Amino acid sequence: MPSAEDLFNQALDHHQHGRLNDAQAIYRAILDKMPGHADSLHLLGVVDCQRGDYAAAAERIHQAIALNGGNAAYHSNLGIALRELGRINEAEQSFRAALALNPDYAEALCNLGVALEELGRFTESEATCRQALELRPGYAEALLNLGMALKGQDRLEDAAASFRQAIAIAPRYAKAHCNLGVVLKELEQTDQALMSYGRALMIDPNSAETHLNLSNLLRDEERYEEALGACQEALRLKPNSPLAYMCVGNALNALKRFNEAAHAYAQAVRLKPDFAEAHSNMGNCLKEAGRFAEAEAACRTAVGIKPGYPQAHSNLGNVFKELNRLDDALACYETALACDPDYAQGHLNRGITRLLQGEMEAGWPDYEWRWKLRDWPQKLRHAEYPRWQGDAARGRTMLVWPEQGLGDLIHFIRYVPDLVRQGWNVVLESPTALYRLFARLDGVHAVPFGAPLPPFDVQCPLMSLAGLMPGQPSANPYLAAEPETTRAWADRLKALPGRKVGFAWRGNPNLARDRNRSLPAEAFAPLVGLAGITPVILQKDARDDELAALHLPDAHLVAGPELADFADTAALMRGLDLVVGVDTAVCHLAGALGRPVWTLLEFAPDWRWQLRREDSPWYPSMRLFRQSAPGNWPSVLDKVRRRLEQPV
Repeated sequence: MPSAEDLFNQALDHHQHGRLNDAQAIYRAILDKMPGHADSLHLLGVVDCQRGDYAAAAERIHQAIALNGGNAAYHSNLGIALRELGRINEAEQSFRAALALNPDYAEALCNLGVALEELGRFTESEATCRQALELRPGYAEALLNLGMALKGQDRLEDAAASFRQAIAIAPRYAKAHCNLGVVLKELEQTDQALMSYGRALMIDPNSAETHLNLSNLLRDEERYEEALGACQEALRLKPNSPLAYMCVGNALNALKRFNEAAHAYAQAVRLKPDFAEAHSNMGNCLKEAGRFAEAEAACRTAVGIKPGYPQAHSNLGNVFKELNRLDDALACYETALACDPDYAQGHLNRGITRLLQGEMEAGWPDYEWRWKLRDWPQKLRHAEYPRWQGDAARGRTMLVWPEQGLGDLIHFIRYVPDLVRQGWNVVLESPTALYRLFARLDGVHAVPFGAPLPPFDVQCPLMSLAGLMPGQPSANPYLAAEPETTRAWADRLKALPGRKVGFAWRGNPNLARDRNRSLPAEAFAPLVGLAGITPVILQKDARDDELAALHLPDAHLVAGPELADFADTAALMRGLDLVVGVDTAVCHLAGALGRPVWTLLEFAPDWRWQLRREDSPWYPSMRLFRQSAPGNWPSVLDKVRRRLEQPV
């Protein structure tokens, strides 16, 4: 019979060559005969660790240490198992115990560096990894961990260099390629990051971590279907991963599949009940799906688990805002900002809520935090030029540039004539759809978006003007239609009988809240068919099926295809008796022209419409028709119908 030493050497040979089943069988055979054989207990624990059974590994290695506490490798491998179990503080102590026994133990130093990085002690982690590299200069894993410590200190270029060094030493080190991709993404080197993830997956296509990181990058690039595919692959590889479910939820959320996203987050919290971020994101999706009670409960769970988590407080505030509980919403935003005074989304949400309450002076400073949001749909442009801060003109030239939607531009262009009156030479950058209309503003040099700009001294985003201009803007009409085009439309409208009413039932479907503000065409059918009304369809992109659903009377005008831009729409509106529409640029244009307009609003409207009023401080010619409860369009449409039926 072979001796215990011979058996152990056989097992060790199997283990070193990856034959884990054979190694495990022999280790167990040795322990059956010699229960106190510490090396077999230790290496049986290492096999457990390699197979992902970290709890069993920790238990076995603990037993080995009880038999032989003077072996540094035992302590180091126990630390690895404890770290995988999330017991990072205990893991740190195990690595330090290994180093007390062997101060020159490079592997233990490297592992300690990982634990310190996961504990957020990045400078200590860096120093520890550098110690490991002094002992073993070509140690690729220590270079990888050094890169993570540098990344934790926001030294991204240094981190990338460390990962590249690891790759130079070990070209097939998949994790180094993956981590390099993470850093390159943060450096906004998107193409290079994608290549790094691609190399990592060529080496190790079964890395769930790489698929998740790739998904995050694709989501940031708005390649949402691809992002979903990548994180679903991660979930296939790691079916019980809360992080993979979280990533699936994020991708579905980006695709506006809110109920499915909420279900994915629910799976994440099922696997990890204290996953505050998943509870918070689930609350946000439930809010978007109109499931407000569930949304509130999810957000409250998140803040209960993690009271210092600003996003969860902000998401809870957003639920209250959708219910028009503005004081409760503001209290949540204040709590979020107490957790993190630089939390940009909290500032923006607080600003929007104050604007919704009509507190303009208090709201505008917070509204400026939109530019600090990483996911704000537009980037701050012309930043190489000085930003106007409200100082006097002194004969200088200001560039005013557009942001957000066309309705926003029509709304805020009201401030530009005031700039001219203050002595500014104004260069106005304009989207094509509004160029002809804006070019008619006196004293303004309008330039089509993308065309070369003349020289200017300072610049300002259009929607920042309100916070910089003193007092309230004039409520008088501030846009005008082209006289010749107006006469041409007037001649055509004269031939139509009755009251000419323009209709628009939907806005830009790409905007986040469009599902709340827009309506199907058939919802307007009872309005366009009223006796004494000739409907004029202002919906520029009205489809044939929508026109059929309206059941238009014989006397009507489908004007949309003839409206090349908003200058044409403005000219047509001059000849209409009334405009009726949901909250879109069409209603803003009618208000800016001073034409009678009825605007249909969701229960929790855009901030500019405020609450509990039927008029608008921005547009004296506008009347507001509000939902009485979230989603209750029938009552709004019924009220509009009854008003239309009244004699003029």
